[in-house]
Amino acid sequence: MNLVSRDKDELAAAFQAVSARSIEYVSCRFRLNLRLAVRLTCAVSLPGIRWPAHQGTVVAAAVLCAAYDVALFMLLRRGARVPHMLRLTLDVLDTAAWCVMLGGSVEPAALIASPSGLEVALRKGARAVAVPVVVGTAAAVTMHAAGEAVSAAPFALPALGVLGGLLIRRYRAGRLRERLWEAAAERQAAAGRAELAGQHSVAVGADTAVDVLTRTWPLLAVPGRSSAFPLAAWRQGLAERAAGHAEYLGTALLRWEREHNSGHPELRRDVDFEIEGAAGATLLSPGQVTALGEALTLLGPSGRVPVRVPDAAPLGHRQELSVGPHRVELAADPRPRTPPFDPGPLVIALGGIGGLTQAGGDMDGVPLPVAAAVTALALLTAWWAHRLVTRRGLAARPRVLAACLTVGAADAVVSTLTMTNVAAAGLTRQPYLYFLLFSGPLAIMYLRDLTRPQRLATAAAMAGIVGGAAMLLPRAPVRRRRRRGGAVAPGVHPGGLRSA
Repeated sequence: MNLVSRDKDELAAAFQAVSARSIEYVSCRFRLNLRLAVRLTCAVSLPGIRWPAHQGTVVAAAVLCAAYDVALFMLLRRGARVPHMLRLTLDVLDTAAWCVMLGGSVEPAALIASPSGLEVALRKGARAVAVPVVVGTAAAVTMHAAGEAVSAAPFALPALGVLGGLLIRRYRAGRLRERLWEAAAERQAAAGRAELAGQHSVAVGADTAVDVLTRTWPLLAVPGRSSAFPLAAWRQGLAERAAGHAEYLGTALLRWEREHNSGHPELRRDVDFEIEGAAGATLLSPGQVTALGEALTLLGPSGRVPVRVPDAAPLGHRQELSVGPHRVELAADPRPRTPPFDPGPLVIALGGIGGLTQAGGDMDGVPLPVAAAVTALALLTAWWAHRLVTRRGLAARPRVLAACLTVGAADAVVSTLTMTNVAAAGLTRQPYLYFLLFSGPLAIMYLRDLTRPQRLATAAAMAGIVGGAAMLLPRAPVRRRRRRGGAVAPGVHPGGLRSA
């Protein structure tokens, strides 16, 4: 018992280590990608808006900050331990300084601390709510001291990072727990197969003395007495010892086949299952093993019977088998416990939540009810995708990606049609590009599971969404030209848009 317990502890520790490495990978990649995008935005927008006379200084500051981001990424990637408190302190100072430099359009600067919120939430859970409070307070105090208007963005955007981290943490904890349960079931199945291979090679192996006695015993039995084979109880004991455990389909079929063939002396009633492909490695829960035995008993197969699994499902979920000409359905456990890991639902949900930033006054200016409606659509789609992945496993990925692109298309079209800021922070707003931030990485992660036509269709869909939504952009604002005397030139509205 102590050995089994120690093995379980070692297995749990191994999964914990893998999970910790995955956290570091996600947080480091997210930090680097987002930070470099922020630095580029600041370097492009600031010189022409607030600091035209210090263009070189601003660009140099952005380059130095980007170099720090890359150096930190390389250190973390190599396993170096950089104190979390030191990194958080630098992020707070970084955010506050760039908020003062940006002035009214502080959203890019507020994104600097979002990776810190994500990382702390992944490690510490709910205690990460302190990150947006500290970052927002420091930025507000610094901006007030510099005479700038205080913004809620330094509070809200790091809070979105914390929310994403909490969701990933919760999902990861559930997956870790379910994977440990699944690993225990796999060990049970492997033990059952080893026991069957060892004991049954003697007890019920082909052409053994036991088989010969089984078929000749009825001829030797004394009239008036039971013709039951004396070793039948021993065989039954072997079967009972293997019951109540998860098993591979191939092991369960072989066990039933041996018990069936040894239970009667008639050769014409024997059965020989021929398992096609990798169907024998399909893992069945204890309840499904029992249900399979009952179904085979009702069918009463004989002779050579091909068995195949058209679409294997995860452990504990509904399985469909083809046993000869018959279709056997093994019901799911009352509570399916092993949803396969798939980033699709989570990516769709986080992409929908991040779309709320398009409603910012200094961003695209999409009306908040419209942005909230698109977010609700994304969350509903993520829930549907989660249920689909639970039922179909990796086979659901093409449909999940199609759903993600559908949400992206809805966001691109709706945000472009309802945007009120054609230009902000010195940049022409292009809200239809936002969907690429979540659908693009998901398409890359799913690439190996897509057929060639599906890959081409994905690329065509992305290009079509970008091209179609770009045609919906309103005309860009132009500088107002005034005649002598202050009159506005013909063809130009005082609001800055040319008349139709």
